[in-house]
Amino acid sequence: MKKPILTIAINGLWMRRQNEIGGGFQYAERLIYALVRFTPHKIVVFISSGEESIFQNLLPYENFKLIALSDTKQLFNILRRENVDIFHELIPVLSFPLRSIPVVVTLHDLQHCRFPEFFSKEEIKWRNQHYQQAVKNCERVIAIHQHVKEDINKFFLIPLEKIDACTTGCDVPVEPNLNNMDFVKTKYELPSEYIFYPANTWIHKNHIGLIKALAILKEKYNKNVILICTGKQYSDHFQNIKEEIRGLGLEHQVKFLGYIPEEDKLLIMKAATTMVIPTLYEGCGIPTMEAMNYGAPVICSNIESLKEQIGDERFLFNPRDSNDIAQKIFMMLTDNDLRIENVTLGLQRIQAYRWENVISQTVDTYKKTFESFSRKKINKWLYFSDYIYYCVYPKYVSIQQAAIRFITWVVHRLFDFHKRL
Repeated sequence: MKKPILTIAINGLWMRRQNEIGGGFQYAERLIYALVRFTPHKIVVFISSGEESIFQNLLPYENFKLIALSDTKQLFNILRRENVDIFHELIPVLSFPLRSIPVVVTLHDLQHCRFPEFFSKEEIKWRNQHYQQAVKNCERVIAIHQHVKEDINKFFLIPLEKIDACTTGCDVPVEPNLNNMDFVKTKYELPSEYIFYPANTWIHKNHIGLIKALAILKEKYNKNVILICTGKQYSDHFQNIKEEIRGLGLEHQVKFLGYIPEEDKLLIMKAATTMVIPTLYEGCGIPTMEAMNYGAPVICSNIESLKEQIGDERFLFNPRDSNDIAQKIFMMLTDNDLRIENVTLGLQRIQAYRWENVISQTVDTYKKTFESFSRKKINKWLYFSDYIYYCVYPKYVSIQQAAIRFITWVVHRLFDFHKRL
């Protein structure tokens, strides 16, 4: 069954302007913007009351509708009112049980399966429970990279034909105001030469490996380079990072700025001698794409997704080998021609990741979801089962609403039965 224009409902109720979830937020925000601007499909986004400004720039678009909710009990009425064809969960948790509308789930990574040592037993149990439930009970799964698709198949035994690897894209960059560069350098006390790493202080981001590389640069290469870091500082592992800095005597070479305004971050990135991404695991590598997109020199880990983006072994290192990290940083610090070549290559390769070139992958998933769900013999009992579920779980719908829905459903069925007599 073919339907030219689909209505896609997207759950953004978890999104916050503070961006504390990091890459998950960036993926969600950018995907929604791309769907609205580069496709004809109607996009309905649910957002928590007070967070509407995240999508204020999309309000003039006719195919976009933003619905702020303070109470999720309103959601199911709205889904039916808007004639929603597909419900998309952008994080791998089924927030709302649905059988009468097909659900697509995005799964960003199965890092806890590859690196269980980075997680507590409780975290692993929670992820396995919710992630498996989400990918098993949805109509289709979006993996943000081929290696994630393979992991979902390997660890959760989900058939490959149910999973689509959909590339995360990027927009043509809106250049920050370079007139503010001197102000930003003064504001954050930036030196003339420094390396930059934007990442929350999760263990897999490997700040400690990078800090050890700074010590090697100092001892082996006689380079006292400054490291500037941005992102949320999680108290548990950040304490280990601070202890490593103190132990290596690098207190004056490492600076953590926390979360800062986006334009400030872009100016810091553009002014950096090089950006370094030493992460041990990455679903799709948004910071690397961002550096390439804005013409900043970048070197990174030789892991699957980043290796594919960079495409040149000279700018990759083994993230578990601080000597290798140090050698690649030294190379970038001392060879201006190589930095220019790095930037030129990045600007060429990023063209393939423009949203207008990759958004069709996600749209194809929606089409396959709609068609496969339409081929099923979906009967009215599925709608009835949704009603029953909402009755059992009043957090989704009030008892009064559930009773009215149930009575309405019975009246409609009786009316249909009477017409057939």
